[in-house]
Amino acid sequence: MSLSPLSCISTNFVIVNCSKLKRSNNAVFDIDGVLIDCSERLAKCKEEARGNRRLFWNCFLSTKYMHLDKPIDFGLEVLRDRLSKSFSVVIITGRTDNMAQKTLEQLKSMGVEGLPIVFRRRGNTARDYIYKPLTAKKLRLEVLEVHEDDFEVLKSFKEAYPEARTYLYIFTDITARINSG
Repeated sequence: MSLSPLSCISTNFVIVNCSKLKRSNNAVFDIDGVLIDCSERLAKCKEEARGNRRLFWNCFLSTKYMHLDKPIDFGLEVLRDRLSKSFSVVIITGRTDNMAQKTLEQLKSMGVEGLPIVFRRRGNTARDYIYKPLTAKKLRLEVLEVHEDDFEVLKSFKEAYPEARTYLYIFTDITARINSG
């Protein structure tokens, strides 16, 4: 993995563009299900794993099918809106550090670059609803908003940051159901 010289590494996470991380006025965004539709990668990995959880996660948390990912325009518009309103934006993703370079390329192709992105370290198997708010707390972030596609993650953030506004993204699920129905 070749990370930028602006990366900071901890035992549980890696931050790309860590020099741009600000402690106050943060809007936290997830990647998968908020900025990027990973439903095709998810389906391909489920098919390939045939019910084996370890094989599924090894596939999903790799770059193997990332070429199938697509932008979610709404999420990207909201992110740009928050930047224009002087929020500090930090991305905290469940993607692992082996996906960092490809993720940076994906986001750059969608017009998003230079933001601090927190990647989970390989081997960190904590559930997202534990990992994400705990990471924000460890980084001593003031979190004003959380943009997520996982209700459990939002609930955990709300417990850790009672004043934060939370936004649940369900667009990819709705789109997948409409297209398959």
